[in-house]
Amino acid sequence: MKKTFLFAALAAVMLCACNPDNVPKPTPPNPDIPTPDPIGTTYPRVQVIEHFTGQGCGYCPMGMDQIFEVYSTNPESFVWISNHTYGTDNYTIRDSKTVAKKLGVSGAPLISINRVKHDGSYNYHPAYTEQYMKKESKTATSQISLARTYDASTRELTVTVLGKTAEEDIDSVLVTLAVTESGEVGEQSDYLYSWNGWKRFTHTHTVRTYLSAAMGDNVKMTNRAFEKKYTTTLSDAWAAENCEIVAWITKNNEWNPILNAAKLPVVEGTQGGEDIKHGGIEENPVPDYYPEQGRPVSSFSLKTAYVTYYPQSGYTLAHVIALNQDTTVGTYSGYPCFPYVSLYIYLPGEVSAIPAHTYEIKEQSTDAQGHVVPGYRDDEKHEVDGSQLMYTFYYDNELYLATQWMLASGSVTVSESGFSIDATTKNGSTFHAEFVGTIETSSGAAGRRIAPKRFAGEESTEEL
Repeated sequence: MKKTFLFAALAAVMLCACNPDNVPKPTPPNPDIPTPDPIGTTYPRVQVIEHFTGQGCGYCPMGMDQIFEVYSTNPESFVWISNHTYGTDNYTIRDSKTVAKKLGVSGAPLISINRVKHDGSYNYHPAYTEQYMKKESKTATSQISLARTYDASTRELTVTVLGKTAEEDIDSVLVTLAVTESGEVGEQSDYLYSWNGWKRFTHTHTVRTYLSAAMGDNVKMTNRAFEKKYTTTLSDAWAAENCEIVAWITKNNEWNPILNAAKLPVVEGTQGGEDIKHGGIEENPVPDYYPEQGRPVSSFSLKTAYVTYYPQSGYTLAHVIALNQDTTVGTYSGYPCFPYVSLYIYLPGEVSAIPAHTYEIKEQSTDAQGHVVPGYRDDEKHEVDGSQLMYTFYYDNELYLATQWMLASGSVTVSESGFSIDATTKNGSTFHAEFVGTIETSSGAAGRRIAPKRFAGEESTEEL
């Protein structure tokens, strides 16, 4: 009897010693963190297009179209993020500038694909989008996914970034997380697709904020997997239904190359702006006068004029600028508007003066390829006696209210004492502008991409 009692007591003591109340129970695995796959496993690849642009970049709309041609073939395979780094505009943020500096970006339009060097550079023209994307593998050995909660009443967004890798040598990743917005309508300089000037434009994939550091946050992996959570509040100025979460990872605290990427709309049930295409929503609606305070153009004088001669191979480009800042012809957004005339004339041979002559202005349209001067559309040229003349009328050189497309017909009379213009605009109204006095002259170096599409009836063979 005593032995039985002692045995029972000893068993009870041993049981308590093995399971003391102050010892925590093992924590079960987090079901949200991905389970690592066998080494060498591959996953579908989502490639990253980091686009560098700006509202003042006249060639950027063309660059956006070149990206879209590739992107639109399979949007689910790409992440597109547009950093406004060409100067500073309404969509520029400091982190975008940081990224541009790191990637060696110095202009626009430029792109970087997966932060991989091609031909010695991390960035290049969007025309190479398809070519360089084809060089990237269609599979990856690391994976990233996103989960989010969004409270529309408070505009609070919480994003969980999850990932895993099938590589042995990755013990941490840099996680980059951003929010982009599409559908913002703002101004945009556009040289080629509408007219020489500014227009209203639908911007897409614009990076609004980086939730991580601009070049990524270092996150340690556990058993080749990770989880990272971010919380932010969206600005009231952003349309949440047009916002998208984009993320990518690089390995071992290095900002390149990008291993894989993911994207997710901020608002469940929307496309996060993916259904919105960039582009002009209207051309400059200005007729012959300012939409605010102003009067129709009829007649005005020009007080000063300058001409710069650019010698080319076999011809000379003369650029005449004339203006009068003593008399305003209206205001726009509170700014005074001054008469301003800019003439581009192709002259035969290597001349140093514009010959005195009355040059007829004709409307000419063609679908043939060729740039006359950077900033002028291809399909609207004005012939002048075998040479070509580009005409642009500005109220204010700083604003986008000048057009060459208004001009329908007329003449430019050049004399030893100056020049005058008489023309009829496309809506039928006429105006007269003249300059009498000494034109100050200077010589300039031949500009890049300056080549007449046609000169003296012959097609130009100059490489553009």
